[in-house]
Amino acid sequence: MRRAVLVGTAVVAVTATLAALVVNRPQRHPTEPSAAPHATLPITVSPMQRYTVLYTDQLGPRVVPLDGGPTSTLMAAGPADPQRPVEVSGGVAFLRRGVVYFLATALRAAARPLGPADHLFTMLWPGLVGVQRGSGPGTVTVQFVSTTAQSADNSPVWQLPTGYQALAQAGSGLLVQDANGQLRIWSLDGGRLGPVISRSGDVIGTSGDEVAWRSNTGCDGDAECPLHITNASTGTDRVVSPPTAHGGFLGGGALSPDGRFLAAFIAAPFVSNPTAELVVVDLGASVIKRLANSAVDVGEPVGAAVWTADGTTVFFCGLNGQMRAYQPGDTGAVTVNVPASYNFAVW
Repeated sequence: MRRAVLVGTAVVAVTATLAALVVNRPQRHPTEPSAAPHATLPITVSPMQRYTVLYTDQLGPRVVPLDGGPTSTLMAAGPADPQRPVEVSGGVAFLRRGVVYFLATALRAAARPLGPADHLFTMLWPGLVGVQRGSGPGTVTVQFVSTTAQSADNSPVWQLPTGYQALAQAGSGLLVQDANGQLRIWSLDGGRLGPVISRSGDVIGTSGDEVAWRSNTGCDGDAECPLHITNASTGTDRVVSPPTAHGGFLGGGALSPDGRFLAAFIAAPFVSNPTAELVVVDLGASVIKRLANSAVDVGEPVGAAVWTADGTTVFFCGLNGQMRAYQPGDTGAVTVNVPASYNFAVW
């Protein structure tokens, strides 16, 4: 989800072709100086040039091709929607002022409105985006909306149990969460709540039946908490062991589409701001890889990470600075010329 534009010695040449963008996301530590710049790796630019990033800030949703093409702002400026865009087969869906839009990855047409929405969630079935209307203790409904914008292709509308919101399609239904952080599966067949997956947790990502989530209990002084992988269909659960000298993981991260790799954050030494470091866990081999150039500034103990749909690259960032990208097998991450944003998608 992020494309690499080489910094270091190549930054002067590359930045001439890409528009300089500044994220206006409010700083959680506005009076503190920025951290010292992180070292970057001398690598070739070409592997990341095939990607495009869509991110949101106060200027609106913006598209940045990493092959040097022009940056485009999709809509007029306005308050940013505090939610990550959702990848859908053939494109990406995003919220804007209470409406869900679909942007085809071919970028040959403008973003197309699909209807009203208050929250989006990921689907396993192609060509559909999960749409939630309503939130909190009031009436909350969900629907699977087709990216064709044809109402006949949409699912029926279901009402969720009071106090729950949808996070993703998983197992035989929807992964839902209540206001206290309790995670359960809500069955599409009969509308029943299944066994509790977590009494209090934050979801890192999903892949098919697999749910990666971080417990809100058992945390250490660095806000590192136990991270679990739970099968939503069988209930099988395992705790992911953190790197040596760490008590768990911070918030944020992403599970690769095939469920093999987990990108997660651990606490890093404080510089000028709180800092998080991305690590990549090979869940099959139970191996954790620590990366060069993976430390990012954060305000709260949470980072942002998104895998590309083919699972070959994870893009990540913190509160400020530039995005990074890592491909499993490389020694470290590279910096890409896109401003950090907690709400972004990559294709």
